[in-house]
This record gives sequence, structure tokens and C-alpha cells, in this order.
Amino acid sequence: MIIKIQQWEQSKLYEIEIDSDNYPELSGMSQEEIKDHINLCLFDMDPIDPDCYDTLGDELMDCFTGTEGENDDELILIF
Repeated sequence: MIIKIQQWEQSKLYEIEIDSDNYPELSGMSQEEIKDHINLCLFDMDPIDPDCYDTLGDELMDCFTGTEGENDDELILIF
């Protein structure tokens, strides 16, 4: 009998701070709404460092150093 066993370990991969004042689309949203918006629109939002990145998603993907999800381009955000 062959048994597959997986052990998952959660770690912080990369942390950035977003000032909601720099993102007018977040104005008036609750913290939960902001989290949902970022999850849905990550690659449509302006980056923190516009000289190096096109979107906030690009900036996070470039700093992602852990193991990707099942799809190579999958990015999992944990708040």
C-alpha cells in the first residue's frame, strides 16, 4: 500500500504596506472590502514603485520567493 503524506508549512513570503490614501479606488471601503478589492484587482492597481513595475501584482510577483501554487502564475494573498 502506498500512502502519500503532505506536510504544509505556512510562512510569510513578502510583506508590503499599502497607503490607502494613494489608491482613490479604496476610498470609503472597509478593511474587508479593501482586501477583496486587492484580491480581485491586483494586476489593475498602480504599483508602489512605478519606476520598476507596471502593476501592484507585478511588484508582488517579483518579490515572491516561496513555492508557487499549482499553477506557476498563481499568487495567493494572505491577510
